[in-house]
Amino acid sequence: LCADVDGAIATYRAVLDDTPDEAHAIDALERIYRDRDDADALYEIYERRLALAEQDAARAPLLSAMAVLAGERLGRETDAIELWLETASVNG
Repeated sequence: LCADVDGAIATYRAVLDDTPDEAHAIDALERIYRDRDDADALYEIYERRLALAEQDAARAPLLSAMAVLAGERLGRETDAIELWLETASVNG
């Protein structure tokens, strides 16, 4: 089963290499990384979503999710603070 998931990750990443905004691949990787409790990979997916987000309403929840991961899971307190500040500015 683990090999199947690893294969799926490789496939979805290959799709994103060709089509960086492929929503299905991004959604699938987010679910896999969340299920695996892989904070680093999940943070990267949020970064990808943030780069694609055009409206503040879509950016704010991503920024706050990234801030939580950075501060509580990844030990990146400075990044977390910057992300919270950016979230506040987006929310107005």
